[in-house]
Amino acid sequence: YTDLFDTVGTLLGVGMQAGLVKDGKLERGDRAFVADALGTTAGALLGTSTVTSYIESTAGVEAGARTGLASVVTGILFLFALFFYPLAEMVGGAVPVQTTIMTASGPASHSLYIHPITAPALLLVGAMMARSLAEIRWTDLNAGIPAFLVLVGIPLTFSIAHGISF
Repeated sequence: YTDLFDTVGTLLGVGMQAGLVKDGKLERGDRAFVADALGTTAGALLGTSTVTSYIESTAGVEAGARTGLASVVTGILFLFALFFYPLAEMVGGAVPVQTTIMTASGPASHSLYIHPITAPALLLVGAMMARSLAEIRWTDLNAGIPAFLVLVGIPLTFSIAHGISF
């Protein structure tokens, strides 16, 4: 169910961004769901983490991607990027930041990790997703209350799927 909710939320978000949702229906949505299901099944058989669509695709749609060619190019560039992984890890991996917290027994040192490369991309995607909020009929409580619960649930659970379940 988690993968289903995650996929529905992602495909609707990306589809709305791309202008592919007409009369409340995602054009060619059945193809997208089949592709996601095949990826999930193949990934599970190969022992990888869940292979699924990601909301970060809105960044590509924002830049003009619509046909899937951008995804192919992105995949090729990711393969090419494997050779630069050691450099990227050295420059942009998780950076430990020492902090001191107060405990019952006194001050204690605590490591906090920041991710300086991924954070700006996530902020950009979040800002693009927020545009859809203007399309919600907030005066209609049947639409406004569930939308509000999802809107609050996603950041509190750190998951689109869990936010939709909420």
